[in-house]
Amino acid sequence: MKRYHITESKHPNYPLIIFATSYVSPVESIPLMEKELELAGYKGLVLFDLLLSNGYASNRFITLEVNDGRFDYDSATIVDLKNEEIVEYCLAFHQSHPEYVKNSSLLQKDKNDLLNSSNTI
Repeated sequence: MKRYHITESKHPNYPLIIFATSYVSPVESIPLMEKELELAGYKGLVLFDLLLSNGYASNRFITLEVNDGRFDYDSATIVDLKNEEIVEYCLAFHQSHPEYVKNSSLLQKDKNDLLNSSNTI
C-alpha cells in the first residue's frame, strides 16, 4: 500500500490534498509524490493531512508549494484548520477509507470515533 493518497478538493485555498494512509509518515515517499505531481503538471499549494501518522497533534496539517514538479521546503507551514470546512472534507475522506484508519497510529477509541462520527475532527 502506498503511504499517501493524493486527491483533488473543491476548496479554493486547498485544491490538492495528500493524505497519510497509515501510521507510517508519507515523508519518505516525497520523491514519488513529486513524480506524480510533475506528470500531472501540478503547480500550487498542497495540503497534507497527516492525521493517520501524526494523530491529533499540532502538525496534523501542513502546506507546501509545488513548483516545477518539486516541493518548496521553504514554504512549509503548519496550519490550524480546526474551524475550517476543509476538515469536513478530510473527515469524509477518512470515513470512506476505513482500511487506512485501521492501519493508523490512532488509539482504538479514536479510530472508532473517527469512523462512526458525524462531527468534524
